[in-house]
Parts: sequence; C-alpha cells; structure tokens
Amino acid sequence: IHQDEIGQMWFGTRDGLNKYDGNRFTVFRNNPKDTTSISNNDILSIQKDKTGNLWIGTYNGLNCYNPVKNTFKQYFHANNDQSLCNNTVWDIKEIKNEIWIGTSSGLSIYNKTTKKFISLFHSSSNRFSLPNNFVLSILETKSGVILIGTAKGLCKLISRKNGEFLFQQIDHQENGDGLFVQNIKEDATGNLWIGTKTNGIYKYETASKKLISLLENGMQNGIDVDVRAIDIDHKGALWIGTYNGISVIQSN
Repeated sequence: IHQDEIGQMWFGTRDGLNKYDGNRFTVFRNNPKDTTSISNNDILSIQKDKTGNLWIGTYNGLNCYNPVKNTFKQYFHANNDQSLCNNTVWDIKEIKNEIWIGTSSGLSIYNKTTKKFISLFHSSSNRFSLPNNFVLSILETKSGVILIGTAKGLCKLISRKNGEFLFQQIDHQENGDGLFVQNIKEDATGNLWIGTKTNGIYKYETASKKLISLLENGMQNGIDVDVRAIDIDHKGALWIGTYNGISVIQSN
C-alpha cells in the first residue's frame, strides 16, 4: 500500500495495481500487446521517487509509472551485466539518485542519470558480499546506513569505493546461516525492528549493537512467527502483519 503526494492510495494485489482517488478505483493490468502497460499483474512492491514517478515491483519485471503520461516503462533481466538481475522484485527504495531493487536473485542498483543497472550477488568466497541472493527488504536509516535483509541474514553496507561494495552481516549465527529477514523498520530512537519468516520479531539496538529476539525472551506473546510487515505509528506502537493475523505492540 502506498499513498502519493496528492493523497491517492495505491494497492498492489495479485491481480493488478489499484489506484483509489477518493471516489473510484482505477485498475492497471498487463496488456501483452502494449509495452507501456504494467509488466505483470502480481504486485510485490511500490515506491515513489523524488520526481513523482512510482516504481512498481512485480513477479515479472520492474516498472516505472509516469503519472503525467499515465504510462509504465518496463525493465527486465537480460543477458548482460547492465540489466535488472532478476525479474521478481520484492522491495524498492530510492537512495540518493539511485533506485535499489531487491530481487529473488541479487540486488540491483539503477542509476537514474546513466540509466544503467549494476548488480550485486552473494559469493561464498567473499565474506563481505551479500549473505544471500534472495533480497526481500532494503532500508536507509535516518543516519544514512543502508541495510539489506536477505533469506540468510541481515547486513549493512560498510564501504563503497570504485564500484566495490562491502557488506557486514549483523545477525551472524554459529551455523553460518542468518535470519530469513522479510521486513526492517527504524523507530524514533534509531533502533531497528526486524520481521523474520520463522523466528518472529527481533529488535536491534544500534547503540549497543545488540540483537534481541522477542520470541526467545518470551515477549512475542502469541504473535505468529512468520512476520510479513512491520509499521510504527506516531505514538511508537508497532503494527505487526503476520501470516496468521495482525498484532499491535505498544511502546511500553
């Protein structure tokens, strides 16, 4: 769900992108004969950029929607290193002049000036690479730290020089596999809340660098362990969307 700057609501569903203007719905679906239509009907992510365009991630392709022209530009994986790394797009974030894209097989970064992609992948021989290629969540904190949540761990970008990206894993486990991270949110105090697929909710205290499991500490209170989404309201309460219900954790 996304709200644009003029108040319209956008809903990504399994059968199209829906715009609600306060009176009626407009549904955008793929038209195989029209390359300016959306690339796929199964919507996974929506993100606005600074110029007012909407970036839409689907099960088959990335799209940039221009609200003035009412058209979509489609982006797909191709057999070169300057295209989208995979067509299934789980998360999109605009960071400076770039669009960061989490896919089922790697992290792509689209430069809006050069109009080219660079892609980053996990490498078993490089401990500073991504923990895993299944990238589900991207967050830039208020202090400018970039965090990437994958199916085998949460990491942060620690260096970017001459096209080389170095990541440090935050949740390194003894067995080598990190958490299956589905969502990351930052609260007003700068702490991180992490939703996982099988281990419930974690809190990462940025000052002490401590990772605390609500499940292991008996604070999950019956909330389903498959945490799909987290949001934080103006009073500091956490809204938790899970595979089995929605829950609210008060700030106290």
